[in-house]
Amino acid sequence: MAVPWKRQNKMTIPALIIDWLTCQADGSVIASHMIQEDCTSYIRTMKGGGVLPSTVERAWRKLRNEDFNTLRNHGIKLEPLGEKYGEHNWKLRLNM
Repeated sequence: MAVPWKRQNKMTIPALIIDWLTCQADGSVIASHMIQEDCTSYIRTMKGGGVLPSTVERAWRKLRNEDFNTLRNHGIKLEPLGEKYGEHNWKLRLNM
């Protein structure tokens, strides 16, 4: 018998990052600090628990660099804008 307090949360951090990206407006500029602050807050709210910004940042880097087909399959394209004020920036393109 499954008890509610032992229910596993099936939402992974990469899935929640994708969900957060799809909630942003098309053409938005996504900066590294937004992932560490805004996206982390979103994930904490959705998971109902704590998650470290460094964990979210690692998952973000993996999505961008290794799993970019996952982003493409969800209609997300990131156009690099380079560095500004010492952090990386991307223009978000949503093809939904």
